[in-house]
Amino acid sequence: MNVSSNNLVGNDIVIGITMGDPGGVGPEIVVKALADPMVRRLAKFIIFGLDEPLEYAADMIEMQPFWLRHPHEKLSRDYPRQVAVADYDE
Repeated sequence: MNVSSNNLVGNDIVIGITMGDPGGVGPEIVVKALADPMVRRLAKFIIFGLDEPLEYAADMIEMQPFWLRHPHEKLSRDYPRQVAVADYDE
């Protein structure tokens, strides 16, 4: 992928991901897919779902969470981390 030809850098691209069913395999798949720092450098990622199942999935694979949790109504494109969770747990 050549992002320089589009005059884009990793921080200009924002990718939204839904985690799917909180009780299913979605949280584990999302955590494992974004666990690689090289992948996280390609774009900013917003995970739409619940923070607690994602933290549980990270704990199960003995990984520290690499994302920042935000209430879904307060999240913007300008969040400071490469990965943010738009948490719908209210």
